[in-house]
Amino acid sequence: GSWIAAGDQQGFVHILSAENGAALMRVSVAAASARGTGRWVERLAWDSNRRLAAAAGRVVACLEVGNSGQESDQRVERWDVETQSAITALAFTGDGAIAVAAYGGIRLMRPAATASATESDKTGQSWGTKGSGDLL
Repeated sequence: GSWIAAGDQQGFVHILSAENGAALMRVSVAAASARGTGRWVERLAWDSNRRLAAAAGRVVACLEVGNSGQESDQRVERWDVETQSAITALAFTGDGAIAVAAYGGIRLMRPAATASATESDKTGQSWGTKGSGDLL
């Protein structure tokens, strides 16, 4: 199906059916306690593989939406990006990384599903390749 995404001031992205406007899912991008965010989801970018990148303040989320478009058919990966300001732009690159722009530069975030090798942070979560988050 065809979908529309919209961010709100509470830190959520809403996925709607483009055909009839029906709400399909709601996904949290930034929790109320997230550092460096006013929680307003201001940046959204789709790729051709049904992945959606969303940014609220300094938090980036990558949502993989399954074929059904339902909440039970999704996977979310989040990063607290070390920047000097809120994120000003997002875009997917040809190799599936997310280019994240903010004052001071552009960083590439690599969702685990597109990474060829993974590493773990202190909690054991997968965070992509060793270059994920590097300043360009």
